[in-house]
Amino acid sequence: MLYNFFRCAVVFFVRIVFSISKEKKEFFRKRENQKFDDLKKDDYIWIHCASVGEINLSEPLVKKLLEKKKEKILITCITDAGMKLSEHKYSKYENIKLKYFPLDNKKEIEKIIDKFNSCLLLLIETELWPNLITCVNNMKLSKIALVNGRISDRSFNRYKKIKFLLKNVLNKIDWFYMQSQEDCNRIIHLGAKKENVIRFGNLKFDIAFDNFNKIDI
Repeated sequence: MLYNFFRCAVVFFVRIVFSISKEKKEFFRKRENQKFDDLKKDDYIWIHCASVGEINLSEPLVKKLLEKKKEKILITCITDAGMKLSEHKYSKYENIKLKYFPLDNKKEIEKIIDKFNSCLLLLIETELWPNLITCVNNMKLSKIALVNGRISDRSFNRYKKIKFLLKNVLNKIDWFYMQSQEDCNRIIHLGAKKENVIRFGNLKFDIAFDNFNKIDI
């Protein structure tokens, strides 16, 4: 797969650059050498956030999932600041597990989903990671939703250049809950199926959970 070849090349180059810094080497260690023994075999809702902004944004949704769903919840993020905030918000909840996102490392993602009987993957905003989406999509009992989706002018121009690659990834996502009509139009232009795209608004304003009327495993 072209994407995985490119990803490995980028990671290899970045590791060499980061090797001069102990702190930066630790960045990779935390994300690609995690233990998953605390993930018990069960049904999971996996919520993936990039950093602090998405952690804050998704909090009302997480709280409502705790109230209305029986599945365990896994929250992943990329940054140390995001992890610190996640621990502050959710460490007291037995039903929530927190992990660093393993930088779209296919083998590490497979270790995670090996713990899942079923998975509902919620990608907050525009976290389009091909290996994550493909691995979850390959599960027998799985659904994927992009939540609070948005595509800025800058991102749209970049995505259009790789539209031929992006379409295959987008076709593996079951629902797109987008912030505006412009965001809907853009994700459809990039390859999402029109019938799977929903203009939803912004999670920032605590939209009712019941509006996610299709989200289920």
